[in-house]
Amino acid sequence: MSKQFLQSKNEGDKYKFFMKATQLEQMKEDYSYIMETKERTKEQISQGEERLIELKRQCLEKEERFQIIAGLSTMKTNLEHLKHEMAWAVVNEIEKQLNAIRDNIKIGEDRAARLDRKMEEQQVRLHEAEKKYKDIQDKLEKISEETNARAPECMALKEDVIAKKRAYNEAEVLYNRSLNEYRALKKDDEQLYKRIEELKRSADQSLEPERLERQKKISWLKEKVKTLEDQENTVSQEIEQFQQAIDKDKEEYTRIKREESDVRNALNYNQKQLKELKDSKTDRLKRFGPYVPALLEAIDDAYRRGQFTYKPVGPLGACIHLRDPDLALAIESCLKGLLQAYCCHNHADERVLQALMRKFYLPGASRPQIIVSEFRNDMYDVRHRAAYHPEFPTVLTALEIDNAVVANSLIDMRGIETVLLIKSNAVARAVMQSEKPPKNCREAFTADGDQVFVGRYYSSEYTRPKFLSKDVDSEIRSVSSVALLYCFHCFLWVQFLSYYSISSYFSEEL
Repeated sequence: MSKQFLQSKNEGDKYKFFMKATQLEQMKEDYSYIMETKERTKEQISQGEERLIELKRQCLEKEERFQIIAGLSTMKTNLEHLKHEMAWAVVNEIEKQLNAIRDNIKIGEDRAARLDRKMEEQQVRLHEAEKKYKDIQDKLEKISEETNARAPECMALKEDVIAKKRAYNEAEVLYNRSLNEYRALKKDDEQLYKRIEELKRSADQSLEPERLERQKKISWLKEKVKTLEDQENTVSQEIEQFQQAIDKDKEEYTRIKREESDVRNALNYNQKQLKELKDSKTDRLKRFGPYVPALLEAIDDAYRRGQFTYKPVGPLGACIHLRDPDLALAIESCLKGLLQAYCCHNHADERVLQALMRKFYLPGASRPQIIVSEFRNDMYDVRHRAAYHPEFPTVLTALEIDNAVVANSLIDMRGIETVLLIKSNAVARAVMQSEKPPKNCREAFTADGDQVFVGRYYSSEYTRPKFLSKDVDSEIRSVSSVALLYCFHCFLWVQFLSYYSISSYFSEEL
């Protein structure tokens, strides 16, 4: 190679020779091989890393599967536990449903029992009313028979009284005549007594027979006077007894006339109420007064003409509705005259409404109340001062009130958020008097309309609702039956008056 290096003049050959001599070419090849090996190794390492990642992933999957397989028994245990819990949860849910069903059944049974009791009470009342009606008919027939039977006796008594009156007049004339004779005889007696004394003083024996005769005459006259006095006393006693009987008959007659007047007034009131109920059957507003529909039309006309700032609201009873019809009498007893009242926005509207009312209500007649309060679109928030009881509603919660003005007026005027409604009288007493009253509760009303305070109890004057009752036909039947009873009473009073009119006639004659 050295010869070739020396003989060669080519630079390329020299370079090759240099490369071989210094092993740079070999080193270059080794380097190239190493680099290739390095590249292949890198590729293998990269592939190994990828494979390692895949193996790690597979390892993790295997570990997860192993853990899953290892926790399978635990999961089975948990599954059994969850199955038991689910079964108990289902049992609890079914028990709740059963309890709710039992409560509903109990409530239904209580309602059915209450309805049965009410039905029994109504049947008892019906039997009592029928019995009273039958008794009244029997009494009426008996009184009619007695009246017819006693008519001849009354005529005989009348003739007897006339005869006694005539005898009384004759006895009175005789008494006056006897009294005059008695006075004259008494005067003669005094004169004779004086004369006797004079004769005694004279002591004239010749006048003795005459004196004896005069004494006999005086004795006879005294006996006659005594007889007349006895007759006078007897006649006076008879007159006094007869006058007492007449006075007693007068008192009885006056009492019967007064009772007849009361019954007639009650009958007229019931007939008027019956007419109002029949009218309200076609127009509910007439329950609040016969002039209410016409008054409301006049209010509408005045509002259309711009005479009102805001249209008045009323009557308030027509703007509310009951959630429970059984509480109608209780709510009427609580609100009373407010059911017929009207609400105005200001005093100017009040004056216009007063002028309209004067057209329909006579001077001096009772008019509906007018409440003046600024109209609001929202109802008062009374939650902080309202009464609360878990079983019994307040008047506010027992009513459906669409108009906030109506609700606010009733809250302002009556405080309906603080008044409880308790159907049972005994329970109302227990809640308000035996126990501590509910917070913010001032009073309570029962289904019978009774008013219950903490230390007082007032019974209602009314037995049925007038404005809020929905069963108008039942009200008409009830009022009709009461009116029929009053008619029977009137007939009885007429029969009694026909009997006692004889005594009145006798007293006038005397």
